[in-house]
Amino acid sequence: MDNKIHKRNLITLFWNRLLASDPGLTRLQMASSATIGVGSTLLIEYIFTEYIVHADTNHQMISMLIGALVALIGIRALSGTDIKIKILTAIFFPVALGSGILLAILVHGNPDLTLWMFIFVMFLAVAIRRFGISFYFYGFMLWMGYFFTSFAGATTKMIPILFESIILATFFILLLSITILRTNPGNTLRRTVMAFGLRSRLVAETCMELLLAENKNTQAKLLQQLEKEKSRLTETALMVEGWSAERGSLPPGKSAPALRRFLIDINHLIDRIADTVKTLSQGDEDLKNAAAEVCKKLTKSNYEDVRISVKKMNEILNKNSDKKVSSENITAARLFTTAALEFSDLATRILDYTYSDKPSDDKYIDEFKPVVKLAMGNLMGSAGTARDVPARGKKWNFLSRMDMPMRQAVQVAIAGALAVFIGREISPDRYYWAAIAAFVMFTGTTTRAEMFMKGFKRVLGTFLGLFASVGMVHITAGHTMWSLTVILVCIFCGYYLIRVSYTYLIFFITIVVGQMYTMLHRYSPELLILRLEETLVGALVGFFVALLVVPLSTSDTILAARNNYLKTLGELLKAAADRIKNKNNEDSQNLEALSRTLDDRLRQFSLVAQPVSIPAIKSSWRHSPRIRHRLALYAAITTDARALAVALRNPCHCANKELAGAFQSLATAVNQLADVAPGQSKPSADKPLNDAEYYLNNAISETCEDDTTSPIMRPLLHLKQLIDEVNSPQNKK
Repeated sequence: MDNKIHKRNLITLFWNRLLASDPGLTRLQMASSATIGVGSTLLIEYIFTEYIVHADTNHQMISMLIGALVALIGIRALSGTDIKIKILTAIFFPVALGSGILLAILVHGNPDLTLWMFIFVMFLAVAIRRFGISFYFYGFMLWMGYFFTSFAGATTKMIPILFESIILATFFILLLSITILRTNPGNTLRRTVMAFGLRSRLVAETCMELLLAENKNTQAKLLQQLEKEKSRLTETALMVEGWSAERGSLPPGKSAPALRRFLIDINHLIDRIADTVKTLSQGDEDLKNAAAEVCKKLTKSNYEDVRISVKKMNEILNKNSDKKVSSENITAARLFTTAALEFSDLATRILDYTYSDKPSDDKYIDEFKPVVKLAMGNLMGSAGTARDVPARGKKWNFLSRMDMPMRQAVQVAIAGALAVFIGREISPDRYYWAAIAAFVMFTGTTTRAEMFMKGFKRVLGTFLGLFASVGMVHITAGHTMWSLTVILVCIFCGYYLIRVSYTYLIFFITIVVGQMYTMLHRYSPELLILRLEETLVGALVGFFVALLVVPLSTSDTILAARNNYLKTLGELLKAAADRIKNKNNEDSQNLEALSRTLDDRLRQFSLVAQPVSIPAIKSSWRHSPRIRHRLALYAAITTDARALAVALRNPCHCANKELAGAFQSLATAVNQLADVAPGQSKPSADKPLNDAEYYLNNAISETCEDDTTSPIMRPLLHLKQLIDEVNSPQNKK
């Protein structure tokens, strides 16, 4: 019996860790869909070519590969939840792939024209991305159709069977995506909310470890870990925000704004627990141990036990009233116990809200406008921030005035031409690997630092995959079914881990390449080494083109992300002033939406600054230490802004006019700080900050609340200090 319970606990632990690392299980679903899609499409194409059209072995292999290609790209393009959009998207799969095939056949037999057309197709595939996410995939299909047809040696006679295979694969993948592989928004939302709860427990677990840490080095590491866990928690809340907008995600009668409010409250309470733990970890041992016990109960979701532990902690706090415990520790302990109790209450209600079909008592069920949009079930990357950032270039250079898709199209054409030229010097037959590496450098990247890191990861993944591929080939050689199994497993692993690191995808793709050449009886270790050489050439060419041809500066993009963050903060502070003046519930909802928007702005800021803090390049990046400091500074501002959004649901009735003036002055200061462009002198916000100081002093003298515990005054005073720091000369840019 004990053994069964132990196994059940291990399974539960594994499931919880999996769900916490993959909110909504979107990575798992995408990897599974890709594997099932490719595997079943290969089978369908085999049946079609073997038993219906009776194709020869060569035609059969080409049909199966083109079908697998449709499946691999199509399953991602059709990852949404709207069936009509899926159908409209899939209709043009044959058009995109077919256009690439026809262009390749048109120039077949003319090597020079084939190369020039290859470069033109690369340009066109990137340029059409400006028309939306669907065209991102159409561009890939256009390029892959041309590439596949050119290097497979397809001729005019093969056009019918190629188009039949494409149409069959398109129909089959569409059918899969709207039936067995269709994403259920309700289930995904519930899993994402569950992941939010699990990540809340991980924050509590880190708090417990911090309270029990015995030396300063361990505490310093745990403080860093605590900030990471809080950031992951907020990212999960943003994913809930995105999934809440999907039709059918919430039970009838339940409201997405109400769910947002639930999660903001929990986020706020977790912030308060984490911040008070930082203070308690430096104080009285009895209080530390008692707080650690509360955190332990929180990690296990034993909320009745949490209340018991909180009661014991309050008893210890009362007994210590005669001891020399600092007032700061006493305040932190009071705030900690209150937050733990409130969290216990909310945590028991949140899952019931998303699972239960019982009518809710929501006071508002309005049209919901999410502050984030999801791409393939995940949060958007850095392109949204970088899209409007101008490229570096002289005024006479018309390329620098182009929008991002057109700039990247020009860059990829130049990089492709250079990669082909240099790649042919290494191998006249395999130069396309260099062209592929150059092409993908401009996929999912925007700044020079991002492109450098993507090129580095591609080369690293190819290098590591080379060794794995050599070992795997010796095991599967001569066994087609084993080779196909390895290919499908690698597709699953690559897709599942791509969001963890691009290196994993390339590692597994390199193994797939080795298996494919084994099945075609063309494998040799020298061939994989050649792939590594060509990949290195393509990555280097892509990086230097991104560096020299209308480059998008990482510093400029970071500055744009920082300005976007401050503008949103200014809007929130202005809305807070209006809330105090008007006491309108609609202002309260607007504050919550702005608080979530601020979370996303901070996420985008962190995203574009991430390459700068990676060890491979941070030592040579002059802004790296300042950026890391500012990210921590803005994270603290975001915490205070969230606390104010929660507190202002019931605005203070004391000194309202003074508080409104303080919020308005801070909003003015933040907007002035956000008004800076690359190369401009840094603005100063001294005057509005002095005005805010004046209003705050008046509010403190007139308020009826203790400013150390007031839900409005405490975060507001701290926010004022943080904005003063942003205004300091070293932090303005």
